[in-house]
Amino acid sequence: MPEVFRAGWPKGSFTADWKPADYERARKAWPKLLAYTKTIYEAGVRLTIGTDTPTPWIIPGESFHEEMKLLTEAGIPAAEVLKMATVNGTRTLKIAGPDGTIAADARADLVVLERNPLEQIGNTRGISAVIREGEISAPAQLRLE
Repeated sequence: MPEVFRAGWPKGSFTADWKPADYERARKAWPKLLAYTKTIYEAGVRLTIGTDTPTPWIIPGESFHEEMKLLTEAGIPAAEVLKMATVNGTRTLKIAGPDGTIAADARADLVVLERNPLEQIGNTRGISAVIREGEISAPAQLRLE
């Protein structure tokens, strides 16, 4: 993780003053949060993926994969989670046209995976190539230093 991210985490962590009881309370609440997430999904609320912010302990890129994993742990099917990570974002942001889809005349960047994420959502981590604005890159070429 680049130092620029690590440097600010201790100062901004909302858990900096937590006691063991606070962590225990959060651990006990977690199953309820997962159930609530599934409830709002089942109610038809459009969900998107994207916690990549300057929030302490949220690592850009890594958190995207972790969020997809957590949504499947909540009981949401992997195909729906992938939809949340792609087309739902463009629809929520009201980006006109077929962005976020793979189709003729669509505008979309593409991540080529080594294994099927429908079988295991964690397979989204096995990126073999990224196609962005028509340029093909290996994942190592895109890493922050």
